[in-house]
Amino acid sequence: MKISLIEPKAADYHIFSKFPHPRLGLPLLGTLLARRGHDVRVYADCLSRRTPADFRNILRSDLVGISITTSTAPAGYRLGRALKLAKVPVVYGGPHASYCADEALRAGDYVVRGEGEGAMVELAAALAAHESPAGIANLSYRLGADVVHEPLRPHLPNLDALPWPDFSLVKRADRMRIYPVATSRGCPRYCDFCSVAPLFGRKIRRRDPGDVVEEISRVSRNSVFIVDDNFTANRRYAREIAAGLARLKDRPHWITQAGVDVGRDERLVKLMKRAGCYALALGFESVSDATLAAYNKGQSRDDIVRCIETLRRNGIWVHGMFVLGGDGDGPDVAAQTVAFAKKYGIDSVQFLALTPVPGTEIYARLEGEGRIFNHDWSLYDGHHVVFEPERLSPWELQRGIINAYHDFYSMRRVIYHLQRAHWYAGTITYYGHSLIQKWQRRKKDLLQILERRSVNGPRGAAQEGAPDRNAFSRAEDQRPPV
Repeated sequence: MKISLIEPKAADYHIFSKFPHPRLGLPLLGTLLARRGHDVRVYADCLSRRTPADFRNILRSDLVGISITTSTAPAGYRLGRALKLAKVPVVYGGPHASYCADEALRAGDYVVRGEGEGAMVELAAALAAHESPAGIANLSYRLGADVVHEPLRPHLPNLDALPWPDFSLVKRADRMRIYPVATSRGCPRYCDFCSVAPLFGRKIRRRDPGDVVEEISRVSRNSVFIVDDNFTANRRYAREIAAGLARLKDRPHWITQAGVDVGRDERLVKLMKRAGCYALALGFESVSDATLAAYNKGQSRDDIVRCIETLRRNGIWVHGMFVLGGDGDGPDVAAQTVAFAKKYGIDSVQFLALTPVPGTEIYARLEGEGRIFNHDWSLYDGHHVVFEPERLSPWELQRGIINAYHDFYSMRRVIYHLQRAHWYAGTITYYGHSLIQKWQRRKKDLLQILERRSVNGPRGAAQEGAPDRNAFSRAEDQRPPV
């Protein structure tokens, strides 16, 4: 079978737009399918100047798989509907489709929920043999007027059974500036705004450290992103991989995500630095202990400060990620957060609005309380306020985030870094400065609507000439199934 696998591009700019790379799911699925004799091509639209990439060739496919997150769901649905009109079978996967399978089936023929390796291989085999897909675990599909959700299979216990992703299957892989590698799946924490643990489980499943090191040793690029949500969750395991990388003669530079508890283990931090780690992305989330407790983070402000100090002392770049808009946050939350980031010398930041994506505890709670006023999934990227916070208006939160970005990524800070020959820091700060300028210009009309909504009350947007139904929604079928 000729199979095309597509990852739509996010609708808006974000801090990683300059470093495009596909998520690992589709390259891995493509590798498995190619090994079973299928003719596979993977399209990551973030790597292409055309969206969707190579549509004429995709139309000749026997099956098209589309992987969607919440913010890319509208683009994925538009593509799926176009393919259905051309009689091309469409299967959706990814986190959003896993939690909104009924919705995805309105734009496609099948949905693979959860981990997709087994179901996707079995579905392709069934379709190639002109057999019914009934009984394939993790699969959702229509049977006449009914929707069938087959039971979920257990999580894959042995990640070493999976091959290394073959990026030669990815169209325009030459544009990848960073090579992504996964070492584990699952997360022991259960942050109420995160869908990772519900999707992959709270038990962490890990690859053999030697296999990880060998894969990285064969990378031809200079930079690697270990994509685990918390690479240091098991510090002994992280130490094994770091020690193996440190022994490589031509080891690449690498970045990963970690928990703030890495700051308690300076020996590990020193080893990671020696092994080529140049930056860590950390989910600080909040500078308020009360908000951290409400998020179920299992960390404190003091833990965050200690982590920053440990990493800076050892020359590792600190990328801090904050989630603003929790029920304990007041109108000054963004100003307090940016002041904290500057005081403790965080190198780069993301100030993200709390975003109730489907599959999370926060989505269930806020939807149940009627506090979500915007169901345009394309705006569920952490940069747009889509719900009513408890102690501040949506506009106060949105404006505070914009001002925080302007403060942190100011031209004054760019000049400060360049005067001291901090070339990398100056470049990143200027990139952040230009990104928020572009984003704000692009969102001018949307921001005006949000401001009017806050001034006039929840119905203010409709009162001043905006669409009555929902000032932000772009298509009725982007709303969640009721």
